[in-house]
Amino acid sequence: MYFRISRPFEISLLREESNLYDGCVMEFHMLLLYQKALSSLIGDTGKEFLIDPIIYRLRYQNIMQVTTEKSWFERFLGIVDPEIRLIGDDGTLNLESLLDIENVNYLANNVFNFEKTSVDRIRENVHQVHSLLKYLGDYATTEPQIPTPNLKFFIPPYLIIEDNKTLEINMEILRKSIEIIDVDELLAPITLSRDYFVDVDLSEFTSLFSNLSLKNFMIWVTAFNEYEEPEELLTKYVEMLKMLKQELSADTVVNAYSSYFSDLLAGLGYVDVLVHGVGIVESRDPLTMLGVAMDRYYVPAMHQFLSLDKAENLRQVNPDLFGCNCGICDESKPIQNMPRTELLRHFIRVKRFELDEIRSHKNNRSQLLAILDEAVQNLMNAGKVTEIREIVLSRQRVLEKWKSVLGEI
Repeated sequence: MYFRISRPFEISLLREESNLYDGCVMEFHMLLLYQKALSSLIGDTGKEFLIDPIIYRLRYQNIMQVTTEKSWFERFLGIVDPEIRLIGDDGTLNLESLLDIENVNYLANNVFNFEKTSVDRIRENVHQVHSLLKYLGDYATTEPQIPTPNLKFFIPPYLIIEDNKTLEINMEILRKSIEIIDVDELLAPITLSRDYFVDVDLSEFTSLFSNLSLKNFMIWVTAFNEYEEPEELLTKYVEMLKMLKQELSADTVVNAYSSYFSDLLAGLGYVDVLVHGVGIVESRDPLTMLGVAMDRYYVPAMHQFLSLDKAENLRQVNPDLFGCNCGICDESKPIQNMPRTELLRHFIRVKRFELDEIRSHKNNRSQLLAILDEAVQNLMNAGKVTEIREIVLSRQRVLEKWKSVLGEI
């Protein structure tokens, strides 16, 4: 499990719970705003990490109208487009500029140079800290082994594929990226808008990558919510993952925004790296203005998030099913009163348990379906209580839908 860091308070908590996850995803702006804290986190824990360049935001966000984010956004632009080649008169990314191969090369090199520089800075910070501790005599006898920060893959700049033009730009960026970064170290983004995904012919689409000899892919269908999508679209999503594994022989498939459905797909061997989080997790729509994420509580019996008040109501009515023994939750304290740090710590611990359970049944479809079936039966029984029937049965139907899809693939 990788954790996508979306809020600064998560950094110190992830340090404390470092044994429960495998790596971190850091977006460009988080590195710009909290570079020292993130460098310290990665350096101290030795976790693998990814740097998401989020170039797509230049497509949707007018840089002239940025207010609260202006400081980092100007620095961001100074890194990826210092010569202002790519920004149009309207303050957004000019797609026509990326039809010029020289500009593609310019953008790709700028992004990769930032990622490389960030790795160097993190490593330098680690060595500085350990040198200081050695100087101060904090190492009593044997000096501990210095952790080596490991950038799992380089992620090239990418746009959300909405039409043939954005598709061609992404493909050209990938072709150029292969010239700069070894394919073993490259994570190729397949980032589709939901509308494009609905209409695309998967065989034709995946064939575009067959001549590039790519080995590792990051998947993101924007505004695609695994809880809410109909069965046919969930099935199509699984088919795309299967094609990457079977037809393109992908070594690594990263699911950029994951839910429990994605976790089960990993159990079936279709996903290798799951990216989870609290502020941003199951889906993401780049057209939605980003703001302060609403606090949510992950309900283990449902394998889904709920608002704090709904989660507390469920626990009050049926504490045996909707209570939690993660070691953080306290039935004497309302969920609404849990600090954000405790909500996050609860989520990490529950998610670790879920993933370990799935891993224990790796590639065993019948056992994975049995986990879903048990959850469905529990919710069916709980739904007999009128007070919580509507919310419980609605979530029960989500699990039944997932079971149907996974049973047919």
